[in-house]
Amino acid sequence: MNSSGERLSFAPFFKAVAGRQDVRAVLEVLSEELGMGAAFREAYTGRLSVVSSSETFRESAKTFPMLELSRIYCSRDVHVGNIHSGILFLDLPSDSADSLAPEERIFLENAVIAAALCLERSFSRTVPGDEKRDELLKELLSGNMRDSREAEELFVQWGWKKDQEFLVLLLRLADEGKTKSSFTERERHLFFSLARSKVLSFFPKTFCVLFTKMLAFVLPVPSGKPETLSGVKDVLESIAVSLKEELPLKKGRGFVFAAGGVNAGLKEVSRSRAEAVRALAVSDVLRSPANVVLWDMLGGFQLVAILSGTEEARSFCAGILGVLLEGEDASSSELLETLLAMDGCNWNVKAASEMLRFHYNTVKYRLGILRERIGFDASDPAQRFDMGLALRLAPFFYKDKFVTLYQKDLI
Repeated sequence: MNSSGERLSFAPFFKAVAGRQDVRAVLEVLSEELGMGAAFREAYTGRLSVVSSSETFRESAKTFPMLELSRIYCSRDVHVGNIHSGILFLDLPSDSADSLAPEERIFLENAVIAAALCLERSFSRTVPGDEKRDELLKELLSGNMRDSREAEELFVQWGWKKDQEFLVLLLRLADEGKTKSSFTERERHLFFSLARSKVLSFFPKTFCVLFTKMLAFVLPVPSGKPETLSGVKDVLESIAVSLKEELPLKKGRGFVFAAGGVNAGLKEVSRSRAEAVRALAVSDVLRSPANVVLWDMLGGFQLVAILSGTEEARSFCAGILGVLLEGEDASSSELLETLLAMDGCNWNVKAASEMLRFHYNTVKYRLGILRERIGFDASDPAQRFDMGLALRLAPFFYKDKFVTLYQKDLI
């Protein structure tokens, strides 16, 4: 038993934090010092660590929901940054917490700090994984697979079927390129670790690796049927909501899950990743930003994304929108805004005027200006088709101009 002086210091936990960096090591010190069982449950994985000889306490720690445990036992929340990461609790009824001596309470608070430090260090490491597996995943994602037969054999050993269908899922963090709002390395690791645990809890046979500053998942799916993809999308959207709740993002920051197409055969991993990258590009130019974008559910935007990689598409946009793309004046932005509203309202002037909150005649006047400046006739179906395509392609080449327009609630 340590002296009360040691209870007031952090010294007993130094070895746990600097050595194993394992919450269980913290529990062992806490249990030995206070002479009672101790446990910790992670908030987002449900992983449990218990140090106790009491079967009743061990069983309760395993079976009761986290909220119930905090009501029954003397407990403390553990946070890493502003993320609630779990609870640490003792084999001591909550209504008997006052029986702890002052130095024992300080010791318990020190244990909470030590647990948070252990978790933060585990978060700050590269996303954990087998080194050989990670190397193989990077080869597959980049399309530089050296030995396809060995790769297939390894994936079967790791629990996949030979004809397994899968998609590549990318998680990208974005901060609009502003230095003040940029994610720190610590924040990126925390976010990626939390996201990884949530994805793996729904898709346990998924493989994950850090690749090109993004978290890349090779995610198995039962089949490529539309209902299966809808289910995957629903799960990812629920994960996105959960991430926003547990790790609120500062203004100017965001994240996107982008999935490539469903494929079979490991040689197709790089193809699915390339499609996921294109899906990310589409997410950047959508008028209504989304946190989840699936390549196989993009419809016509698949063709738009493919065309956006060509100089012919840039020339097409310049030919249709002309000076509006180069103009820095307010009138160019206003005319582009009018075109976006008209396109979004199926070229109905009355609906577009209501969306823009302008008088009907104001929109008619702007359409007249558009005829004069770029030769656009809104009554011509062929020109409307060309304009609709140009308005979807142009944001790939003139992103900054269109992002400003999309930030208006009216479009």
